[in-house]
Amino acid sequence: MVPVTTGPHVANSAYTEGVFLPDGDLLVDRICPVGEGYHVTPSSLLWEITPSGRLLHQVAATPTGTQTTSLQVDRSGHWLLYLSGSELLVSHNGTTPVRLAAKLLAAAWLQSASRSAQAAQL
Repeated sequence: MVPVTTGPHVANSAYTEGVFLPDGDLLVDRICPVGEGYHVTPSSLLWEITPSGRLLHQVAATPTGTQTTSLQVDRSGHWLLYLSGSELLVSHNGTTPVRLAAKLLAAAWLQSASRSAQAAQL
């Protein structure tokens, strides 16, 4: 976990996972509140932020107490996939995520090689 140092409600918030987007911004899973003394189940927010931590867009809020893992963004930056607990969710251009599958442990994009690279292998 990486403590949040800028933006709203930084006290006892942390980034648990993050990936760079093709444009240089980040997609992060932010949980708050965390730490000792809190008797509230942490909430998990999927945010697009700048490298300096400024919020650009909230993609989703996952159910309280559900761990978000396997954050992945395709090469175009238009498609996002992640696991919320064991459910696979996909979002296109920052829209509300759609559930595609359940009972998964991990997820990842399979990027196809370019046609010229495929031709070179022949």
